[in-house]
Amino acid sequence: MNKKYLHLLLLLIVMGASFAWFVPKYGLIYDGGLYAGIGYSLQDRGAYEFNALPGDVPPVYPVVLAFFIKIFGEKGIFLATPILSAVFIVAVYFLFARELDLDLAFLGALLVFFNQPIYFYTMQLVRDIPLMTFVTLAYLIYFEEKQTPRRDAAMGVFIALAFLTKYAAGVYLIPIFVHSAARRRNMKIPILSAVAVTVPWALWSQITFATPLVSHSSYLTAGMGDGVRLFFEKIYPLFVKWSYRPLLLLSIPGIILALKKDRLHPLAMLFFATLAIGVGWPEKDIRYILFAFVLVVYFALIFLKRFPKAVVILILLFVLFTQAKASYHLVDANTYQNLMFEDAGHWLRDNTPKDARVLAHSYRQIGYYSHRLTYQPPPDEQRLDSYIQYYNTTYAVVDTYEKYTPSYVYTALDRYKPLRVFQNRGNEVRIYDLSEPSKLTVILTFDFESPRGAPYIRPIMDVLDGYNARATFFSTGKMAKRNPELLWEMDHRGFEVGSHGLNHEFPIFRKEDAELFAELFHKSFDYEWKRSAKTPEAYEAALLESREWIYNATGSYPRSYRSPILTPSYTKDMSYLSVVGKVGFSVDSSLSERYIDFDLAEAQGNITIVPATISDSEIGDLEYAVAMARAQAARGKPFVIFFHPWRFREAAHMKQFKAMLDEFELRFENVEYHSIGGYADSKTRG
Repeated sequence: MNKKYLHLLLLLIVMGASFAWFVPKYGLIYDGGLYAGIGYSLQDRGAYEFNALPGDVPPVYPVVLAFFIKIFGEKGIFLATPILSAVFIVAVYFLFARELDLDLAFLGALLVFFNQPIYFYTMQLVRDIPLMTFVTLAYLIYFEEKQTPRRDAAMGVFIALAFLTKYAAGVYLIPIFVHSAARRRNMKIPILSAVAVTVPWALWSQITFATPLVSHSSYLTAGMGDGVRLFFEKIYPLFVKWSYRPLLLLSIPGIILALKKDRLHPLAMLFFATLAIGVGWPEKDIRYILFAFVLVVYFALIFLKRFPKAVVILILLFVLFTQAKASYHLVDANTYQNLMFEDAGHWLRDNTPKDARVLAHSYRQIGYYSHRLTYQPPPDEQRLDSYIQYYNTTYAVVDTYEKYTPSYVYTALDRYKPLRVFQNRGNEVRIYDLSEPSKLTVILTFDFESPRGAPYIRPIMDVLDGYNARATFFSTGKMAKRNPELLWEMDHRGFEVGSHGLNHEFPIFRKEDAELFAELFHKSFDYEWKRSAKTPEAYEAALLESREWIYNATGSYPRSYRSPILTPSYTKDMSYLSVVGKVGFSVDSSLSERYIDFDLAEAQGNITIVPATISDSEIGDLEYAVAMARAQAARGKPFVIFFHPWRFREAAHMKQFKAMLDEFELRFENVEYHSIGGYADSKTRG
């Protein structure tokens, strides 16, 4: 096989493998949502619009995305940049091959592909890779020795495509026009063809926006030249690092050699023009100098080609290995980003009216996937309500991806009803119904198992009365026998009294489970086995006696039960439920949602399961407790907390308890407190 074709085949295999592995793991980033949204509008109804307004970005990238959407569907947008980047790398190979040995050109193209920022952005919906593709193709044609009308026309088309991808292409293309003017090269055909392609857009832009070259970032031009210091503090160190320092150093003599050969070497001018964009443009981002990384490789190879080829290839292979490894880890660390925008957008599309309006800071991504009108929230909370009314938004989407989301958004919308929560790898996307206040169902439970807790029962009930909060006190039979008047008061003050066993015995019937407990709680096996019921029969007898002592104290048999330490959550032995049901309980709260995945109030035979959410040891972290409550509300499930009255001997614990209840009232529009049994009844009636 011809060496050139072999190189191209290997390049395509390497790029194809990278794209096949990483592209499916990426989601839609902020700017990409705008281009994708316009692309969808073009494909769906032939309108160059986003959010029902004319698109204010150059047209090439949205048109490309519209093409991919039409061919491959909604996910086709993620193929556009990888395919264009493949064209870009192939064009780089041919550009390098003009001055270099084919093997060096091949390794150079691979070095460009595996440059960390370039490799990263080949997977993203950004215009910079398409821009570099069209610019490289224009230079490639410009360097052709034989000038023909067809080639000149093609060069003009690529110049126009680059310019209509991003107006910054004008700076990248200056070296072509400077060099051609100095060499008296005829550029009439390229200019005419570029103008012919650009004029329709300029006319549409003039008619629509009263300016021939509309751009949503044109406001930044007023700050040109600002932030020069920031470039050298933030971007330049990254440029040095990601250029791979030895290559950067070797590129300097390469540039000198190129300028000796041609004082107006177009690629040398392009290198400095690229850095000038990075220095001058007010926004500082490594994307704006990606072309400089390409040219560092090119000029380093221009210098290295003077040395023995075998030595150069060994050096390049080492550099390539380190670059590829670093790039892989960089991209792998950033995969699975923004994927839940698709889930949230599809949910909105499937569950809301077509004319619904959505408030979302990541409004571009949500707009693309939901096909709904989307609006950004205001920068400050004081204007939130007026924004909701002005834009008539009925839904809101809050995510933890967008780094510029105002911090108030994460809590201000808690007063509205949460509809869905999507979670993945530590990130979260929540959907709220802005037409309905949020509702939080709280179930407060207290495990009365020790005489140390008796003095704090009445203060706890007093606090609960102050919040008009119902709750459940799970008492052991032993505590009911010792404190019948206290249980009578619980019952007559409107609180539910449930059973916590007779003597706090564990529903453990297997020695291996006692061994598990001994390991988990750092006790001896004999200690844990002694506290265990050991047999279902003994367990049944203990529960029956517990029920009798509670009946003697309150005048009614308990209907709710909780095992000590939520035992079955650890042992995974559900046989205890048959005993619980047999002795007369109808509600059980012996499980933890963390360890066993039960739907709340899921019936297990005649037993209604209401698992616990968190324990009293966790309410000290108020933000964590509120976050857990928010997650439960979003799932339409109650927030179940179990307390131990003896902990309230510390004044700080009572203070934390009150602070948590106050925070619920502040964060949620509608807070309902239920007992375990009362909640089970409400679910049954529902």
